[in-house]
Amino acid sequence: MELHSVQKYLELDPTELHDDVLTIIKQNGPLFSKDITLGESKKGTWGSAKQSTLTIDHLFHLGRLGIHSRNGAVKRYDLLHKLIGDVAFESCPFESDEDFILYYLLRRIKSMGLVWNKSSVAFSGLHIQNKKIRTEYLHKLLQLQLIEEVKIDGINEVFYVPNGALDIPYNLKDMISFIAPLDNVIWDRQLIKKLFDFDYKWEVYTPAKKRKYGYYVLPILFKNTFIGRIEFETYRKQGDFQVKQIWWEPHIKLTKKIQYALDRAIKRFEKYIY
Repeated sequence: MELHSVQKYLELDPTELHDDVLTIIKQNGPLFSKDITLGESKKGTWGSAKQSTLTIDHLFHLGRLGIHSRNGAVKRYDLLHKLIGDVAFESCPFESDEDFILYYLLRRIKSMGLVWNKSSVAFSGLHIQNKKIRTEYLHKLLQLQLIEEVKIDGINEVFYVPNGALDIPYNLKDMISFIAPLDNVIWDRQLIKKLFDFDYKWEVYTPAKKRKYGYYVLPILFKNTFIGRIEFETYRKQGDFQVKQIWWEPHIKLTKKIQYALDRAIKRFEKYIY
């Protein structure tokens, strides 16, 4: 969690309750966030939040709390040393802010594979969301030969990839994959539009009447081309699984090869879901 973001958007300081939350968990054992109600509750862009819940999340990211168990997707937290024993933590593994920014920006580039120097959710985060800082450190990464510039035919912008990425062998197979809405590869929607002429928006937060496609629609990737979108309908209690709708891109012709790859992908996805 980025502490400055919590303070800016919710005006709640999770550090105020560190000792209180740690004491409660120490005395009571593993707890869910809902079991601790301390401090204020405020509404923000993403909904309401309790100060104690933000504190638990902050302590987790500091390495003071760990996940003891889960109830579905809900996490139960306990003191980290009770889960993994006593571990010595350095106060900071980086000697300077510059070392951290170099590491952080390089990690983000590696997580996406290919980037350009345009602000988007792909570069959200401390320091690297600032284009002036990002430009400076892209240059430093180039000097250190940790990344390299690449050009793409027909596109004027400069792109960056991790050093050695262009040497990685690849083999495109006649295979379809359904891409998760928050997958790294589509973090930068503008970049995907530029490279693949595929305009994707996750409409889960869009009111139903304003949706162009559907509530939870997944991009369909065939080899190295986005060929459409798919939405599934699941009923876990009855065990039913079916395709709700498919939208093909205008230029795509549904060949036997694509249909075969689609059928196999749906079977794999059903197995994964259940």
